[in-house]
Amino acid sequence: MDRPDQRITSSDARTGPWNYWRPAGEGILELGTVRGETVGLPTHFHWEDQVTFVLSGRRRFVIGGEVVVLEAGHGTLIPAGVPHRSLSEPHGVLCFNAYVPPAEYAIADLMSSIRRLRLEADRICWEGVAATIRDH
Repeated sequence: MDRPDQRITSSDARTGPWNYWRPAGEGILELGTVRGETVGLPTHFHWEDQVTFVLSGRRRFVIGGEVVVLEAGHGTLIPAGVPHRSLSEPHGVLCFNAYVPPAEYAIADLMSSIRRLRLEADRICWEGVAATIRDH
């Protein structure tokens, strides 16, 4: 059974399709990417807000008992402390997560700005992504 009190940290998720790093500068605690089909995680939460943006494929989460589906070019905010889990994707996905201080970002404006970057799955300027997140 999934435990909503379980917390996933970057050190827990450094294998398989996950890749995490800490960008230089203020405002972003950690960036991460996930690629592939085996992207399911058990119910967990973060002390930080999680901003997720899908670059290709789709990503599905269960948040508060509801399934949230994100297609390529869309993202969402999972607030700090909210239990959630991600589901595996039979056709694969590429997305990034940014872990940021709670309640500090204007999420609608941020998602619009990320969309305007027109990110391509294999050509991502992470400095540009980080700067865009910090601007909001």
